Amino acid sequence: SHLEWVRPGLSLYGVSPVAGKTGQDLGLRPVMRFSTWLLATRNLVAGDTVGYGCRWRAARPTRLGIAACGYGDGYPWALPEGTPLRVNGKHARLAGRVSMDMIAFDLGADSDARIGDEVLLWGETELPVEEIAAAAQSIPYELLCRVSERVSREIVTSQAPIR
Repeated sequence: SHLEWVRPGLSLYGVSPVAGKTGQDLGLRPVMRFSTWLLATRNLVAGDTVGYGCRWRAARPTRLGIAACGYGDGYPWALPEGTPLRVNGKHARLAGRVSMDMIAFDLGADSDARIGDEVLLWGETELPVEEIAAAAQSIPYELLCRVSERVSREIVTSQAPIR
């Protein structure tokens, strides 16, 4: 092409096309975030199990959160236990496997999370999609493209949101 064309690709979404780097590392700002809300919480004691096949076991007393999102929505089933997410900006970790319609996560024993709180799955600078894609042993493109049509979208401009 004799340097006459530019293929911006992922950078249009604020996502890095370079392995091992985030869009933020390259001075880009993400334009997409994937979030849901906290449906329920439950206090667990050490030894309680969660999820398919009771694979995740609480190592200590903790508080479990349940959110309305799963692989049917495009959140990768391949994500391992411990994958990071945020509940009202605070760290949480995936507990057990991703189900079709929901996920469970360890909020920590001292969590003040409440039903209805936002759960950020990826987006913005504190939880880049590149990090979640790497945890799923995938690429950011796949995660961005697989968000299903059953997930509602909100387009935010410099003015008011468009729904």
